[in-house]
Amino acid sequence: METPIKLLLEQGPMLKTLGRIAVKTALPSKDKKAKNPESFPVVSEIIPSPSPELIRNYVRWAGVTDNRYSTTLPPHMFTQFALPICTQQIEMTRYNLGGIINQGCGITIYDAIPMGSDLKIDCEVVSINEENGRARIHQRLAIGPASGKKSLDVDFYTAFIIGKSEKKTKKTEEKPEFVALGAWDAKSNDGFEFGVLTGDLNPIHWISPIAKMSPFKGKVLHGFGMFVRTFELIQRERKSDIQSMDIRFISPVKLPSKGNEVWVSTTTQEDETYRLEQRNSTGKVQIIGHFQ
Repeated sequence: METPIKLLLEQGPMLKTLGRIAVKTALPSKDKKAKNPESFPVVSEIIPSPSPELIRNYVRWAGVTDNRYSTTLPPHMFTQFALPICTQQIEMTRYNLGGIINQGCGITIYDAIPMGSDLKIDCEVVSINEENGRARIHQRLAIGPASGKKSLDVDFYTAFIIGKSEKKTKKTEEKPEFVALGAWDAKSNDGFEFGVLTGDLNPIHWISPIAKMSPFKGKVLHGFGMFVRTFELIQRERKSDIQSMDIRFISPVKLPSKGNEVWVSTTTQEDETYRLEQRNSTGKVQIIGHFQ
């Protein structure tokens, strides 16, 4: 493994968050009849920038092959520091943290963040909707250097199973024409490496015996790991900077796996974005979304 284990020393907030989730999962479930707060306070924090060594290893893992981030923070590196902040609000809800499902994310990039800058993060709850046996939470983070203006908006989409759901008839939509940009492979230890880089050491990503007992029946890559590699493959192959991207996770990337293909529409759609799909080697869709 190329990523130094010592980088876990930078993951204190995330490791503490995982510890709280583990404890609360082991305790009796929350009262299902309880109500969520009518409103949630904005969580604001100023945190130190990830170290140059952590950024360098994160960028390598993401598949960056040039000097794109020699002086700036990768915009998608919120995967390393944002979850502990978002979790503070999720803990205020009536849902059991052990049942959280990461459904996707979105990012809008206004400006680059200089490497080494302290970061100011404001997190708000945009909406909570309970429908068809699911509770869906939408949070938004405003991220930028502590001494400057907002550089990013990041949307987090999470869900909880709160009851039985009925299958809805999906509307048939005409798909745009797609073209394959390229593919990336996932090694057996990629889940552990990404865990060291972000602090998310959920065992389903790196401990085979535990992962085999999960619904996935084996190790799978983090959803954010899928997002990061697809984001960078698009930038690399199109030789341009992404301004915004919004994705949903459909099915996981197995560890190990080869040929996780990234497909994009040949033209922009009505909203002036390109459609995006990531598919495994047999054509099964893993990610859907759009970018600009």
